[in-house]
Amino acid sequence: MRVRIIQFFIVIGLLLAIETTAYFSLPVENRTRSFFINFNLFRLQGDYVGLNGLGFDEIDPLLGWSRTDLSLQQKGYTVEHNCILLKGTPRNGAKPIKIFITGGSTTDIALWTENWPVHLHKILEQRGICADLYVGGVGGYSSGQELLKLLEDGIEINPDIHIAYSGANEAYSDYVSSYEYSLFQNILNHSNSGIFLPNTLYVIRNFMQINARDLVLKPHVDEDTTKSFSFWKKNMVTMNGIATANNYRFLGILQPVLGIGPHQQPLEMKNYSQQIAAYKAWYPKGIDFADSHSGYLCNMTAAFDSIEDKTYVDDCHLNNKYQPLIAKKIFDELLQRKLLNAPSD
Repeated sequence: MRVRIIQFFIVIGLLLAIETTAYFSLPVENRTRSFFINFNLFRLQGDYVGLNGLGFDEIDPLLGWSRTDLSLQQKGYTVEHNCILLKGTPRNGAKPIKIFITGGSTTDIALWTENWPVHLHKILEQRGICADLYVGGVGGYSSGQELLKLLEDGIEINPDIHIAYSGANEAYSDYVSSYEYSLFQNILNHSNSGIFLPNTLYVIRNFMQINARDLVLKPHVDEDTTKSFSFWKKNMVTMNGIATANNYRFLGILQPVLGIGPHQQPLEMKNYSQQIAAYKAWYPKGIDFADSHSGYLCNMTAAFDSIEDKTYVDDCHLNNKYQPLIAKKIFDELLQRKLLNAPSD
């Protein structure tokens, strides 16, 4: 028995030595994230568990994550074109106006049921304007994902108006989300390695030229605020161009966030200092661009400048009390730009 135990530890020691040698012989980008036993093959890299906890139960190959139609229907929503449909009341047989809405968690009405699109729908109903709102806002989406959402679902709606409400998520300035990237990393590790002695197996496969591919994953730059403005600008310009080409109107709204403007909430500004620093790094350029391109952009960052009450619950999400106010401001913008017919008395 003692001999077998000694033999066992000798074998383990040799395997560890081989795995160590293989690990340090590989370029850094080809080393697996696990050593000796590749536990990464048993779990996703990234925060998909956290996303699922927020109700996102679908991995979307293009957008990263979303909700299944079934999960939205179980919440009582009508779903069309992978969007929540807030249907307008027909009036005198008039054809309803179709409004496609994109954004992140500040627009997602399945995640935050009091978000402004619900109140915009109420205002339109109260004013006698029949409009079908296709709410495609999904928590965590940046303007890049809004653009992809437009290409995947929005154009098929054949909207009259597209409203993009964005700004808070532009620190993630990439079309590939960190969640998608983690999946690609996991797949690449799996294809070029194995469960036991992953680095050793990679070296052997590479030497014998039986690797699935001799590829490395392109580096993923996350939270690069130096690119936030150019990323947002590019997406706003592109979405407006798509609208022009498809004969509908686009309204890009630079959303209000805490830390931009005179509105103060000391506790929240302290707790969310990192997010606020990211806003301050690019929002001034965004404001200037929105103001100079007011034909299709709206700078709404001053919406709460004169309000001393607690407007935000964190760095960007509004207190429910102020959701109707932002909806009214958006409604007024639509009227002023003659995107809606004048409301009936």
